[in-house]
Amino acid sequence: MTEPWIDFNGDGTGDEYEHSVGADGADEYRYDSDGDGDADMIAVDYDGDGLIEELQTDDDGDGNVDRIEYDSTGDGMMDETEYVDEPIEEDTTASDPESSFPGVFGADPTETDPAADPSAVDPAADPSAVDPAAPAGDPEGAPDLSGLVDPYAAG
Repeated sequence: MTEPWIDFNGDGTGDEYEHSVGADGADEYRYDSDGDGDADMIAVDYDGDGLIEELQTDDDGDGNVDRIEYDSTGDGMMDETEYVDEPIEEDTTASDPESSFPGVFGADPTETDPAADPSAVDPAADPSAVDPAAPAGDPEGAPDLSGLVDPYAAG
């Protein structure tokens, strides 16, 4: 299996991550943005096709997943967002030391031709194009979502 190239922080370059296989057999790619030893983002490939189906993010560093993004179209781009407050599951499987390298949600974007699909949206350039309710990103990392209310919560 070829390890995916993943740009966790949206700066256009691949990020280093740790690969492991979860208890459910899914490939998990854990990214530690601040170097504290705890994963801040976890990309999950459930079917082993090299495309990420789910991206879990701890925006405020408290050890809880604050946001889960989903690829509902199968193209490796996250197009649905759910705001949650759930503990990050510990990585209980052995990681693969060979896989900590810059590695997309599927294929290296330098090999794609943006002119081939003029309707394609670059979420790094305009995050609101993918989710109009999404706050603008912070160039140093993920947006601060701590003050947002979950519009889907029963209330």
